[in-house]
Amino acid sequence: MTESPVRKQFVCECGREYIRKEHLQRHKATHGRPSFTCHACDRSFTRLDLLRRHSKIHGAVVPDSRKEPACDACHASKIKCDGGSRCSLCRKRDIECTYQRANLARRVIDANPDVVFDLSGGNFSATRAPLTTSHHRTGVSKAAAAAAAATTTTAITTTNTTRGRTARSVRAASQASSNSASEASSPPVVAAPANASPVETSWNERTKAGTHVIAHAMGVLRDGGESDALSNPSPKMKNWLDDCFHSYFGEFHETWPILHAPEFDDPVESVPLAATIAIIGAWRKITDPAAIQMLFTIHQILMQYLFAQLASHTCTCRTAHYQLTTFPGQTRFTFDSGKPWPIQLYQAALLNAIFAFEIGKWSFIPRGRMLHVAVSTILRQTNMLNSESAIHHQRRHYPSNFMPWIYGKHESWKRLAMSAVKLDRDIALLYNQSALIQNEELNLQLTSSYGMWNAHGLHVLYRRVPRELMQRQEYRMSHLMSMTDANLPFPLLAEDVELVLLGTANHVWTYRRQFSAAAAADLAGQRIHIMLQLETCRHQLNRMYGVQHFPKDHTAELELTLASYYGREEEETSPVLLTEAMRRFSRATFGAAMLHSLLELHMCADVQQLVDITSGLYEGDELYTEMVLRKQARIAEWVVSIDGRAAAIRALTVLRLYEEHVADTGDADGRRLDPVVHISLLAAAVVARAWAEGVAQGCVCAAALPTLELGGMPGLPDDGPAFAAWKATGGRLQYNGVALCGCNLLRWRERFARGLPEGGWRQRMDRNWPLL
Repeated sequence: MTESPVRKQFVCECGREYIRKEHLQRHKATHGRPSFTCHACDRSFTRLDLLRRHSKIHGAVVPDSRKEPACDACHASKIKCDGGSRCSLCRKRDIECTYQRANLARRVIDANPDVVFDLSGGNFSATRAPLTTSHHRTGVSKAAAAAAAATTTTAITTTNTTRGRTARSVRAASQASSNSASEASSPPVVAAPANASPVETSWNERTKAGTHVIAHAMGVLRDGGESDALSNPSPKMKNWLDDCFHSYFGEFHETWPILHAPEFDDPVESVPLAATIAIIGAWRKITDPAAIQMLFTIHQILMQYLFAQLASHTCTCRTAHYQLTTFPGQTRFTFDSGKPWPIQLYQAALLNAIFAFEIGKWSFIPRGRMLHVAVSTILRQTNMLNSESAIHHQRRHYPSNFMPWIYGKHESWKRLAMSAVKLDRDIALLYNQSALIQNEELNLQLTSSYGMWNAHGLHVLYRRVPRELMQRQEYRMSHLMSMTDANLPFPLLAEDVELVLLGTANHVWTYRRQFSAAAAADLAGQRIHIMLQLETCRHQLNRMYGVQHFPKDHTAELELTLASYYGREEEETSPVLLTEAMRRFSRATFGAAMLHSLLELHMCADVQQLVDITSGLYEGDELYTEMVLRKQARIAEWVVSIDGRAAAIRALTVLRLYEEHVADTGDADGRRLDPVVHISLLAAAVVARAWAEGVAQGCVCAAALPTLELGGMPGLPDDGPAFAAWKATGGRLQYNGVALCGCNLLRWRERFARGLPEGGWRQRMDRNWPLL
């Protein structure tokens, strides 16, 4: 039996009917309000904010009636803010007034004032504005608005009438930027490079337009609404997103395989995750500084939004407003096991933390570190680092007997944890700090191979299952991270060796902290354990290098190994299947080899101590004179020691591995490299400089000294008789005939710096090794 419709008994004089009396009274109040008229089309609106939104269609700007926005605390509490340097509410709570809640879309739009963009429901098109456009316009006359409307009509895409949305075309108006504005709040407008290729120019222009759409979608999301701008984009926006996704699932995904690539063949519903993939993919392709800055602005917006989302999903805050500056003492974590893990939120947060680290900017890494700490804390508190807990969670929230579905869920959780550990160790190695996640916490099964994880289509997945090494599932990550021999029933992959080295990194840091205080005999057992792990990894990596450089001698092993590195390619039809698999295999081996050399270097040298002295950070400061003299004395002893000479060998080995990789791949773009390569090059440069300056008495390039040549066979050098003899006596150290000498240090510095991307990583090199 159908229910009768609810009777509307409250009727207005204008004919509108309402169910409740208060609704009628609210409606009647609008009859006496003044109307706001658009000067371009004479359309009337009852509210000024509606007129302001409508006026963007014509390119006009309506002045804001509010004198100043409310501070963040008042906005969160939904009370009127009386303004000033510190409003009454903030004085009462004894907190600072902050204004982080600016219009997110406007921050990005202001970066490109000469382009008209259509943001209608995810559609976008770009049209260059006339050169006579004023950059300091606060309002337009009726005639100017009509002219602007005629200009922007060509850039407006008609929206689907079923959505009932009005097309909104926004002209970015440049405003005078304050000198005190931050990078995120006022990105500078920088001219595009004149020598950009047509492909690069296309990427730059499309990225500028795409970031406007993302900023608009994030603004809607932040205000509590929903946006389909990325899940249901216009054709132009879709083409750009497809290119960004393709770029992301190239080298970046091969280094950080967090996402299940086959799932992203369909539109992504999560706006933060889709936006994160887009900006990471675009960053590796664009060259225009203005477009890069716009990506960084979106990245800042995402980090702020995701941190707040992590807090709202996992904790109850004692304060009314949760900001990025929230300290652990202000937060009480409570986790609800009755809800499924919001995996896409965790993935987006970790990817933004990784992106901040890959950018390398001084201001980005601490914020990315906060996101990483939040995700790591959630993984620990939800017991996501335990296989039994993951199995229980899957059975409770994702009950199914369909094995591909179950496999995808478990592998997503393992990959998330694995990448969190990798980022944790990378940050610890960069800052010479202890790790956050301990080896013993990772009670998870080993991840599957890259080929299984990236099988697009069930028919491809089932074809690859028989080639998968199923014995891997019998071992836990924590077991490999403490392994000192390779006595396993399956051959190790490059990712497995990397996992062993990530575990070793914890032991190396502990050893270095105790080295200066404890007696050598007390650390003998710890040192032996570390050296056994490093020797095991060296043997495995040299085996992989041998397979890659001498494939005819390892046919069976090569075929088995390459099957683990298949990607999207179809085995039966793709002509580049083996080529791409070999490229991924070589890339993974190179990253693990660089990490191995970096850890060996840390075993032989206190890198942070060298940075403190060689960078001149404390030079001329009387407060640190005693500390500097003490460290200089230690360095002088270290330079002529066996450890000092071994560290110099490892430093040039890092450079050799990098230059050989570039020569083999032909790709010298530092943005495509694993961040551990950048960390290794920075540390190796510091060690090479300190050793060359400390040991050389004049030029040694042509002196009659014992010489050790590091060029020759690929892979990691073994400590054979020649190495042992040279470390005992010292002498000239050279690579491909060029000696590491004080007379040519600037040329060595240039070679180390080639692998560092412009920006934050080059700035670190300038700080560690300043050019006088």
